[in-house]
Amino acid sequence: MKTMTLKEYCELHKIAKTTLLFHLEKLNFPPCGSVQVSRRRPSYVWSVDNLNIAKDRIKHRMVGL
Repeated sequence: MKTMTLKEYCELHKIAKTTLLFHLEKLNFPPCGSVQVSRRRPSYVWSVDNLNIAKDRIKHRMVGL
């Protein structure tokens, strides 16, 4: 299973992190782990499949506006 941090995924797809996080929480997709990016704190990672589902939800919402 491929995983990515929110920051990496949002930079790749040009999405706001808060919007994507909101949809991940609404879909009840918790992080599937964490990676140590810096010495300060770990970054959570999500499965790319779950990130894609949340991204599709955002696009469907924008069409309805």
